[in-house]
Amino acid sequence: MRDQSGQALVEFAIILPLVLMILLGVIDFGLAFNSQNDESHLANVAVRLADVNLCTQCNAADGNSQIVKYVAQQVDTKQLTTNGLTICFYNPAPGNPAVPLNRGDPVKVKLSSNFEWFHYTGLDFGTTPIVATVTGRLEQDYHNDGTDYYALNMKYDSATHTSSPDPGCA
Repeated sequence: MRDQSGQALVEFAIILPLVLMILLGVIDFGLAFNSQNDESHLANVAVRLADVNLCTQCNAADGNSQIVKYVAQQVDTKQLTTNGLTICFYNPAPGNPAVPLNRGDPVKVKLSSNFEWFHYTGLDFGTTPIVATVTGRLEQDYHNDGTDYYALNMKYDSATHTSSPDPGCA
């Protein structure tokens, strides 16, 4: 009963799942933090382009003259690319009027997505919503006549490439 050969192997087999869970948890937390950071950056880009109501970076030749499409193409986080990102511009004022918005009025952009925990395992560990909102002040009037580079109260889904009405971007 005093033979201890193989003891280290048994201890290693017992502790290995715990160590792997901690390691994968740290990696996944880093991926979630990176997704949040990417969304915050993209929200800042979107609100800045909306503030000036101009998107010289947008490629109008392929019909992509909208800020939401340009922002969706700038995503560099794999989960945001795979799962999609919703982008919405709205007026944060009470009553949420769509128009008119004039120079100096606030405009808010909201980007949201769902982060899938441990998605690389193929198991469902749940999702966490990641939301980034930024408020800016318009430097150009919003006309809502098709000449603007964004649409208020319209939610764009980058996974399906569709827009749908969403007052207040709930």
